[in-house]
Amino acid sequence: MTYEIITLGCKVNSCESAAIAAQMERAGYTPAQLAADVCIINSCAVTGMGVKKARQTVSRCKRENPACIVVLCGCFPQAYPDEASRVIGADIITGNSHKGDIPALVEQRLSTGVRTMCVKPLTRDFDEGSAGADIDRTRAFIKIEDGCDRFCTYCIIPFARGRVRSRRPEEIARQAALCAESGHREVVLTGINLGCYGQEYGLTLSDAVSAAQADGIERIRLSSLEPEMLTAGEVERLRGIKKLCPHFHLSLQSGCDKTLRDMHRRYDTELFAQTAQRLREAFSGCAITTDIMVGFPVETDDDFAQSM
Repeated sequence: MTYEIITLGCKVNSCESAAIAAQMERAGYTPAQLAADVCIINSCAVTGMGVKKARQTVSRCKRENPACIVVLCGCFPQAYPDEASRVIGADIITGNSHKGDIPALVEQRLSTGVRTMCVKPLTRDFDEGSAGADIDRTRAFIKIEDGCDRFCTYCIIPFARGRVRSRRPEEIARQAALCAESGHREVVLTGINLGCYGQEYGLTLSDAVSAAQADGIERIRLSSLEPEMLTAGEVERLRGIKKLCPHFHLSLQSGCDKTLRDMHRRYDTELFAQTAQRLREAFSGCAITTDIMVGFPVETDDDFAQSM
């Protein structure tokens, strides 16, 4: 039998889709060239548009291939299980905690013909079974962290992804070595809240970057970071890692301190500016990029002007 995986959302989802693909192939399935016997939709719920796209993708898969088994998994069912259960066309619905069980759930569907809904609470353990490397032509993305404890007022992620869970350094090193063996010279470390890596073990992000320095890996990149996590000590440790590329994506969200407080962000604009300056001093010529949100509820024209 054949399978297809459609990944919606972030690079963490892409890493998890790579792990699902490996599990399906270990169970005897092969990637589909045409119409698949099993269509797996790894969904996103970070925006309303993401949920809408997941619904539309389920409908399209079933319309184009009525005989296929459609699996809806990921953040949408985890965050909104009741809503996901009403999606017509999904034969199997499971959240982020049971992505590793998809081959068994498919076999159950084949043998019983019964629609399955399996969404359970997330644990505080990092799931190695969901941590494949998403490999593209030039670089490999390695998932090193999952979940978030921040509960920003606009964000569904702690409910969709659970609390912070970190991958052990030895597993990061193993994955980086496998990427090097496959010919990759560059890896990107990714997670839901990357800067919180290792907090349950007394580790920090620099420990993860150090672990990724496998023989053959020449460049290590980081996905987005919370600015308050880059303390002076952490920046100094990162500066000592020669394979780290000096590009830092710091999520600002707003340039207005009042809006940041309303968002329940844990920094203000002064701290953000200090972090940016600290990085420039430590990494000469480094690149710093960011995100800005506009139209936050109760944001005024004056608030927006401060961001500008």
